[in-house]
Amino acid sequence: MGSDKDYADTDNYFQESFLRSGYPLQSTVSNDLSEHFDIQNQPPFYDLDDRKFREGDILAKEIFPSILRMDRSANKHLVGRLVLTIECKNLPDHGWIFTEGKIKQNFWHFSLRGTEGMINKNLMPLTALSQLVGTDSFLERIIRPNPTKQSRSNQRTNNIHDSSIKVIKLTRHIIEEDKKQAKTLYKYYNRRNEIVFFEVYQPVIIFNGNLFVKRLNQERLQRIKYLQLNREYKTLAYDEYATIHVVSAQDIQEYIEIIRLYYMVGSQYIIDHQNQILNSVKGNLISWNDFNPFRINF
Repeated sequence: MGSDKDYADTDNYFQESFLRSGYPLQSTVSNDLSEHFDIQNQPPFYDLDDRKFREGDILAKEIFPSILRMDRSANKHLVGRLVLTIECKNLPDHGWIFTEGKIKQNFWHFSLRGTEGMINKNLMPLTALSQLVGTDSFLERIIRPNPTKQSRSNQRTNNIHDSSIKVIKLTRHIIEEDKKQAKTLYKYYNRRNEIVFFEVYQPVIIFNGNLFVKRLNQERLQRIKYLQLNREYKTLAYDEYATIHVVSAQDIQEYIEIIRLYYMVGSQYIIDHQNQILNSVKGNLISWNDFNPFRINF
């Protein structure tokens, strides 16, 4: 039988290991997001480079506009959805330093509606997300690393790169899965009261550490709450250009308020143009199949 000291040492070991891991941060982020978003923890995705399944940290989805704002007597409601693909990094002794740069806002979206111009004009934001500083380069440093108290992975200084690539791959997987589901939607259309016809995807890294930006007109680094970073990733399997948001863990709620207001700008258009959207989606759903044995009631 083990002594009390043995049990205490074991408990302390697992307690410290748990706190060093990303799971406490992931749990906190999920809880913060759950007020508005439907949460899936550890969503699986297929890595096309390595040809195997991996796990992301968080997948968060919110429907917009609220059904309560729409004609509740209607048989069907076509709505949009904001999708956040999230990677959590718990590195309290790390500093992530970004250099300010011009941001080119890049939107990842998918729609059942075929008129791209109408989507860009009425459903997507028309201006850049000015509340988040644009950046174009980064550097990572560690404060007094102590191998006896840190896991080996935390000693690496390529966490920004690895997190960016992981969240890009997760986002691409979710987009492709949504396309597959959309192509079979006509089979179930008559039984659904709520149809997601438009989705916009935002990759996010939640960072528990020291987040800085070097602004162009300032000599000293400035602590920052959130920023956006453009990243390009090309391999034989991927050809991606993404705008990734990096958010300090203690500022999640403020970030959520900004991002929801920004991406849900098309809510009123969706409410006011339900019939027009219905007719547009109808044509696309049918045209996706050479032979359609299912009647769609609009």
